Amino acid sequence: YFAASVWGSPDPNASGSLIKSWDSTVTSVERTAAARTDLPLLMDDTKTARNREEVANAVFKLSNGQGRGRGNIAGLQADKNFLNIVISTGEDPIVDINPHGGLAARILEISGPMFATQSNDFAIEIDQNKQNVFENYGFGGPEFVSFLIRNKDRWEDWRKERREIVEMMPRRQSNILNRLSNNMSVLW
Repeated sequence: YFAASVWGSPDPNASGSLIKSWDSTVTSVERTAAARTDLPLLMDDTKTARNREEVANAVFKLSNGQGRGRGNIAGLQADKNFLNIVISTGEDPIVDINPHGGLAARILEISGPMFATQSNDFAIEIDQNKQNVFENYGFGGPEFVSFLIRNKDRWEDWRKERREIVEMMPRRQSNILNRLSNNMSVLW
């Protein structure tokens, strides 16, 4: 909920929510990604997918940034292109869906217990925070963009710093690690 609240409605039951269920067709995921290009795409609960292989197919398409080519008797449809960071939830790692290993090069997995503290008071605090973001959302993203625009003169410095971080990332014979290092540098 918190990640979605930066840009828009985090309520998955509300119209226009930024959180989309994995209980969607690959075409629906593609079209959502295209409509929200350059924004995070938040996908909830891989267990809700009707077919786990469709989740794997959607991840491949999302990481390639282009939907399936489509045409009909009248001609070709315009290609759907997108550039998103996808944040997904699920009880099991997405990389376990496809045994061929291609997903591992496209996913940065973060797993484990979400919170170290577990108590009734803490659960109440989480519920209060959730309610707060359901009532107050959509401010952080535009403020971040305004910050970037106000600091346009620093863009080249930030690019240089990011390149330096990429160079600091461990390099191995693994092509997968090398491909992920570019994305990991953003989180550093």
